[in-house]
Amino acid sequence: MVVEALEGADVQKLTQDIKTEVDRITSFPEEAEDPVVSEVSRQRQVLSVMISGDQPDTTLRELAEQLREELISNEGITQAELAEVSDLQISIEIPQRRLRAHNLTLGEVAERIGEASVDLPGGAIKAESGEVLVRMKERRDYGRDFARIPVVTGNDGTQLRVEDLGRVIDGFADDDIITTYNGKPAVRVDVYRVGDQTPISVSEAVKASIETFKTRLPSGVSVDILNDMSEVYAQRMDLLLGNGYLGLALVFVFPGAQAGLLGGHGHPDLVHGQLPDPLPPGREHQHDHHVRLPHRAGHRG
Repeated sequence: MVVEALEGADVQKLTQDIKTEVDRITSFPEEAEDPVVSEVSRQRQVLSVMISGDQPDTTLRELAEQLREELISNEGITQAELAEVSDLQISIEIPQRRLRAHNLTLGEVAERIGEASVDLPGGAIKAESGEVLVRMKERRDYGRDFARIPVVTGNDGTQLRVEDLGRVIDGFADDDIITTYNGKPAVRVDVYRVGDQTPISVSEAVKASIETFKTRLPSGVSVDILNDMSEVYAQRMDLLLGNGYLGLALVFVFPGAQAGLLGGHGHPDLVHGQLPDPLPPGREHQHDHHVRLPHRAGHRG
C-alpha cells in the first residue's frame, strides 16, 4: 500500500500517524509478517563496508548488525542496510525421550516459545502532552534468547528452560548466498545518503563510527571501506571549482574577451584567447593580396 502526501504536508508526521494507526490493528493473521511503515525518500548509495575474517557466519552477521546499529545512531547517517545476506533461521532440536521425561509434547513447547516471543501493540494512553503508545515487545532474535525461555515453572520457582530440553542452533536459510572478501568469509553493509545529505558528509561520518567500532572487534576480523563515491564526488567538485575559477580569471584579466567571443564569429585571434592589436582611429585592416602565377616551360614572366 502506498500513501501519497499532498504538497506542503509534513511527511514525517504523516508517517508517524500512519504507523500509530497500523500498530493499533490486532486482527492480522497469526502467520502474517509484522507490517512495516516507512517513508520513501530519495536515496543513493555512498559506500560499502566489508566485515571479514576467519569467524563463523553467525559471528560476522552479528558484528554487521552491531555496526549497522552504530552507523544509524550517528546523526550524519540515515540509512545503512545489510546486503546479500541469508535470512536468519533458528532451529530447536528436542529429543522425544526428554519430552516424555517431563510429560511434555512438542506442540506445548512450541506454544510456550510463541507466547514468550511476541511483539504486539497494547493500545495507547492519552495524556496532556499527547498519546503514549503501549507495546509488549518480547521479540527474540538470537538462539541464546530462545534458549533461556522457561517452558515449565515449578511451585518452588525452579524453571525448566528450552536449553534444558534440547539444542538451540543459530543458522541461516538455505539460499546459497556466499560472500567473501580477500578470500575470507564476509558480510557487507551498504550505506546510503538520503535527502540533502552529501557523499562527503556521509563518508566522514561512517569513517568516524568505524574507528570506534574497530576497537571492539575480535582478533582476526577486519573492517574495510569499498566503492567510496565521496572520492568521485570530491574530484568532480574540484574540477567544477577549477573551471569556475579559470572562467573568472579570464573575465578579469581579459575584460573584453567575453564580448569578443560573442561577436567575433570565429576570428582567429579571438579563438586563441588573444585580443587583436588596436589600430589608429579611421584606419582599417589592410590586406595584401599576392597572386602566384604558375611557371611554364618556355615562357618568361
